[in-house]
Amino acid sequence: MVHDLYVEVEKIVRKFLPKGVHFYYLCGGRGIGKTYGGIDFIRKISIGEFVIDPDEPEQKFIYLRRRNVETQAMASKEGNAFKKYNKGEKTEMFTDYNTTLGFGEIYDNTIIDEERGKPKLLGYASSVSTFDNLTGIDFSDVVCIFYDECLPRNRNKAPIKGEGFVFLNMIETINRNRKMEGKQEVIVIMLSNPTDLSSPFLSQLVITPILNNMILRGQQTYTDYKRSLHIEKYVDHEVSEQKSEGVLYKFAEPTGFNEEALSGDFVNNDLSIIEKINYTEYYPYLVLENICVYRHKSLEKWHISSKCMPAKYNFKVYEREKFREVFYWKYKTLVIDRLITYDNFNTQTIFNEMIRYKPLPAI
Repeated sequence: MVHDLYVEVEKIVRKFLPKGVHFYYLCGGRGIGKTYGGIDFIRKISIGEFVIDPDEPEQKFIYLRRRNVETQAMASKEGNAFKKYNKGEKTEMFTDYNTTLGFGEIYDNTIIDEERGKPKLLGYASSVSTFDNLTGIDFSDVVCIFYDECLPRNRNKAPIKGEGFVFLNMIETINRNRKMEGKQEVIVIMLSNPTDLSSPFLSQLVITPILNNMILRGQQTYTDYKRSLHIEKYVDHEVSEQKSEGVLYKFAEPTGFNEEALSGDFVNNDLSIIEKINYTEYYPYLVLENICVYRHKSLEKWHISSKCMPAKYNFKVYEREKFREVFYWKYKTLVIDRLITYDNFNTQTIFNEMIRYKPLPAI
């Protein structure tokens, strides 16, 4: 691993954990080292090079993916999630996975547990969708939850009902009564490629409005000590800049693939109708997360703004069906008829992302 170039999870946690931060969400373009740096960190936890709980003699992690099929793939010999890391760091991490249980154990052949006479058990592997089936398994030695690719690359993949809340229940199961017992509580690391502002998972964890504000402000880091939360949103990372010179990205430049894959941000759409309005002429119609839709008091004119006031309707992203009944189809018509404006470029893009609306290309 090239230090001080790729994303290094350890440095981030080392900086914020002493300040009481236990939840980390890192998102950005592909290939900037998020997973590699994360694996390096959780391995250091399991071999005692990074101590989260000094009173826990055996510190383990749990490596999560969204669905069982994804965990099966990362645990297979062909799809081994640690293949690149093993090659780069001269380790031999692998997963012994039970497809029936939807659960696996992660070992390293380069470290032998002398007491048991076999490779050292580093941690566990499972998926959010099947975790509830794991009854009778003791996770008291788990001090870190590592959730890789917490957002699906393809929006059309089948959702997990109440995914954010399922994840919180899973954390509760693993964390249990650690605080009451005087133990260090678990840390949670969530990784994803470019942020999907329409993700029910992020909305249910109340991360969506934070990301909206970060985008509006051009902000790449955010810390809320009260929520024990730190976010790193990598935009135009140095590694991405170097990758953009590769032949794939030269070839794909006209397709829109590059911006999504490399920038760590959403792909901008039609950003043509920007206007400053007199808010006294409008009334707040609805609020989606922290974006407000205003309706003119006498004309068929609408405006969307990051300035929010109490409105008739209030929705979260995960309440998509309710939103669609109230405004989605009306919004499509307003856009086509050019009857809606926005306070700035980012507001339009954020709103379209949250409701999964893709404007028609400009003619």
